[in-house]
Amino acid sequence: MMHSRRLPEQLSEKECLLVARWAAKTAFVLNSSANYTIKVPEQQLKQLRERSDGLPWGIVVVATTGFFFNSGWMQSTRWQLGASDNLTKRIASLMDTRTYKIAIQFGHMVLVVVWHAIPGLWMMLWTDHHTALWPWRGKCGWHNDGISNLGKLTRDMVLPLHMNEIKLVHPRYLAPKQPIYR
Repeated sequence: MMHSRRLPEQLSEKECLLVARWAAKTAFVLNSSANYTIKVPEQQLKQLRERSDGLPWGIVVVATTGFFFNSGWMQSTRWQLGASDNLTKRIASLMDTRTYKIAIQFGHMVLVVVWHAIPGLWMMLWTDHHTALWPWRGKCGWHNDGISNLGKLTRDMVLPLHMNEIKLVHPRYLAPKQPIYR
């Protein structure tokens, strides 16, 4: 994937788990070593170490490809929310303690490790751009922003774009019969 020889959607379930675990471990180490004040919960570090057959509860790993970039990473607790104004105001204070997105890129491979523990909200991924590596199945919304200038982006904009296009949405705002991850 780093050299665009394989696409994320071509990986087997076993390969998805392997890449997702590597992405989570790498994201956790980068987060732990940074001076970022918001840290991955210690319980998740422990669960990743102790559980070899999956990832800690609530973690989603999304893959995509982008322009070649040697390496880079970023993290955030900021989300685009699809919910009522009342709900958005109530959960705003939870974002820094119950969510994170950590994106890493090596070559063409972009991986985003995402976690949220806000009840009643679904993750929403970008149709035709994001592939969920973990979990293999589950509830998910899909959006298509149809960004027409996607090809005009500079290399350093790939990580922020894909990280920001992972959204949280209340199921009421989803179209009926949303597909599952795969």
